[in-house]
Amino acid sequence: MIYVLYLLISFLLLLPYLDFFIALHSILPPGYNLLFTFLKRSIKLFMMFSIVPVFYFNFLKVGSKTYKILFIIGFNTIYFFTFIALRLYFNYYQDTPEPSLLFANSSELWAIKEQILYQLLQPLDYWLIALWPIVIILSFLFIKKIELNHLINLKVKYVTIGLLLVYTGYISAQFIIESPAKRIDFHSTDAIRAYGITWTVAGLAYKGIRDHFFKEEAAIPYPGKISKRIALATLPSSSLKGSNIIIIQIESLEKLVMDKKINNIEITPFLNSLKKHSIFFEHFYSQHYGGGSSDAELSTLTSLLPISDHPSFQTIVPGKVESLAHVLKRYGYTTAGFHANYGNIFSREMGFKKLGFDEFYSANYFSGKAKGFYSWDKEFFKQSMKYIQNMPKPFFAYLITVQSHGPFRNYHPETPSLFHFENTDYNILERNYISVIHEVDEAIGELFHLLDQAGLIEHTIIILFADHKSRAFNDPSIDECIPLLICHKNLSPKTNDTIGSHIDIAPTVAHLLNIQEGKNWLGNSLFDLNQKQTIIRGEDLIHKTSENKIKVEFDPSLRNYYLFSKFMVN
Repeated sequence: MIYVLYLLISFLLLLPYLDFFIALHSILPPGYNLLFTFLKRSIKLFMMFSIVPVFYFNFLKVGSKTYKILFIIGFNTIYFFTFIALRLYFNYYQDTPEPSLLFANSSELWAIKEQILYQLLQPLDYWLIALWPIVIILSFLFIKKIELNHLINLKVKYVTIGLLLVYTGYISAQFIIESPAKRIDFHSTDAIRAYGITWTVAGLAYKGIRDHFFKEEAAIPYPGKISKRIALATLPSSSLKGSNIIIIQIESLEKLVMDKKINNIEITPFLNSLKKHSIFFEHFYSQHYGGGSSDAELSTLTSLLPISDHPSFQTIVPGKVESLAHVLKRYGYTTAGFHANYGNIFSREMGFKKLGFDEFYSANYFSGKAKGFYSWDKEFFKQSMKYIQNMPKPFFAYLITVQSHGPFRNYHPETPSLFHFENTDYNILERNYISVIHEVDEAIGELFHLLDQAGLIEHTIIILFADHKSRAFNDPSIDECIPLLICHKNLSPKTNDTIGSHIDIAPTVAHLLNIQEGKNWLGNSLFDLNQKQTIIRGEDLIHKTSENKIKVEFDPSLRNYYLFSKFMVN
């Protein structure tokens, strides 16, 4: 009975590893066979993962009864919920996170509880939650049995020491044999794939201690712009100079819903109309990494890449980074950020102030349905206009919406009936997204109407884009192509095929206004005729091939851009 329990608990502890392995390799490139890959790596996997039950049983057989109870409950809670967090991250990003990121924003999880329950947590993931109490119960039975059998205690000890030595030797040899050029950084998202969670966490702990006590941070030199050959298009700069700037960052706006009808009803009628009177960028990509939605603002305002392990607003040092707000203030602009949610989320309020904004209007400045995570964008825009109208001109206003945040249930009950979904094959998540984004589209139309009423449209450049994709639709790609529209009465409407991302917004604004760019900006103006590439997620290059096709590929030679960005925001 004891041996059966030992093997059963060991198997159940290894199941989350197997599940995560299958998830990671479900996105293998075409031509790879999952079963063959698994068999080929089975020895390596065993060496990586067998340490978990070995560690578990070693600590299970020592100490008082109270210690054992606390250890069983504590270990299994941390262990299984770490894997649940990994699965949630993978379900959203189709990638592994830097391990420290799993716990970095845990205090903000309650705010997105509905997104976790209704969007990210898939039916098959519930078995991980079910394993948690099962392993705890079996472990209690096991310790009750071994208390009466000292021989088993001794055998467990020998097996533990033996496997621990083999495991440590194997992973150490693997790490030593690898050339430094190919060695994977423990802070990399690939570390879990390469070394397993246990070894990766140990490596992070070692590096953290070493860096804290023995290593001084070396300055990383500015690597220059990502696109080196610059040929700026001619713009009507004389008529644009001194214009107000309004940036509207729409939560989870998908390009695929624009120009689309369901049962002859347009999903985004206002945006479809606006697109005809704007410059629409066909290949614009999101910067979406360790800071979630706030990465969009970070890259937009600083023209730097976001980092992998935390929202950059938390660590930016005032004066070290020159933002778009800093540049515009030199030319007499007043600046303000607007967000319906609370300013401590992603440290936004602190970050905007560090980046030179005069004001940041968050939840405490709004009321009713304009306030908080469940605010409605139409009400948020209406109340924001009261502040915008009183800003001295020229002004720069940055508005961040929240209504269309996952799981996309924040809409009026009658909205879905407009589309007669019963005659379609859209699932509930897609229906919710379409319904909420239809209301967001209406809210954007209301904002333009209010700007027109206030006499601001004529003298304002309006830049509208998404923070990232919604993940409401079946799209596992890591490159998040999102809509970008730039409109002003003196800019001729057209579709632009320049490749760009959030890091190119600040240089584009400088180009439109014919003013000097900020120091150390990595991006280029989107009106640069030679702009044919951008970087996302640190080292993924998006570029046009000679056949004029868009390609995404990992390029380690780009790491200097990421390291420079990390140096600047830490």
